[in-house]
Amino acid sequence: MSKASKVKLPKEMTRKHLARAEREARQQRLLLISIAVVVVVAIGLVGYGFLDERVLKQQQPVAQVTARLSRRRFSKAREVYACTNHFSDQPTPGSARTVCV
Repeated sequence: MSKASKVKLPKEMTRKHLARAEREARQQRLLLISIAVVVVVAIGLVGYGFLDERVLKQQQPVAQVTARLSRRRFSKAREVYACTNHFSDQPTPGSARTVCV
């Protein structure tokens, strides 16, 4: 007998084998879809981070100038700034030295 005559012919799939093959195909399809979703979400997050850093932050205002302060609120804000400004040993011009509590 030669080796060519010993080639195995594929057998017909039984219901058990067919059900297992369908189940494995379904699992593989679900796995591929899940991986694709994760990759798309990761690319989306990186893209949004890049867009936020490079474009959106450049378009936001740094300060709002139109806000009106009363003299009382301005004085309070100046006192708070003077107390938190650790590099300045000099009092603000035109005012007495504030005592920080």
